[in-house]
Amino acid sequence: MKRHRLEKILIISRVPDLYSNQRLVQELKHKNLLYQIIPPDHEKIQSACHGILEKSVAALIRLASWRFQEGLEELKKATDQIPMMNSIESFEASRNKWHALQVLEKNQIPTPLSQMISREELSIVDLTYPFVLKEIFSSQGLGVYLIQNLQELEKALQLLKESDLFIAQSYLKECHGEDLRIFVTRNGDHWCMKRKNSSGDFRSNVHQGGQGSKDTATLDELEMAFLALKIFNLDYAGIDILRSHGGPLMIDVNPSPGFEKLEAIYGLQVAGPLVSLLLSKF
Repeated sequence: MKRHRLEKILIISRVPDLYSNQRLVQELKHKNLLYQIIPPDHEKIQSACHGILEKSVAALIRLASWRFQEGLEELKKATDQIPMMNSIESFEASRNKWHALQVLEKNQIPTPLSQMISREELSIVDLTYPFVLKEIFSSQGLGVYLIQNLQELEKALQLLKESDLFIAQSYLKECHGEDLRIFVTRNGDHWCMKRKNSSGDFRSNVHQGGQGSKDTATLDELEMAFLALKIFNLDYAGIDILRSHGGPLMIDVNPSPGFEKLEAIYGLQVAGPLVSLLLSKF
């Protein structure tokens, strides 16, 4: 049974002024919906719901890697009865890169050769260079390094001193600085852009200097993207794919993708469908 019309939307984010947050606000205003952007804090969420029937409130999580686990734990305490777009469980399962890779492999979605490795093991295992080193909860290209020798590994470990577990992933020269971002929703919407970093950095992320351009995903790439959405039980996601010589390889399932670059390419057509998806879900 569907809930009655939503009266208030909570956007859970630590940075209210982000483009994607403000575009969502714009669309919510257009639909005459109350909204509030709040950090993942138990008391603030409870206060935002005060005086309104819980069934008339829904939330949308927009968290990156910074203090990610802490934020999720606070949300778990505060949102037991609040409907979420991208549930906390789905959000956590897809954001954990190692868990996500295992789920993708189990569902026969190709990924680069990867292994989880501890800080201690990195110092004693005979590694084959070059390889990509990632933090388990990295995002926006942060906490991701191309390691070409022992000296670069030691430097990266110094920078990542708060982490004890990492993903070591094969480096594909033909994909250096380039990937495909496919933004998909449970309603069947999809937008695709090629991201390319011409500065020499191997990371294609827009936050690391990557530039986006409109592209067309192949049928195989679209099928992979929508299958990932289904197996993680997500309402929407940003799916990152490498176009390797051996075929498409999925490298990330992002449950909180920004869409500023997509709307720069396609026009203001992403935030509206996201709000419509939220309303249709509840």
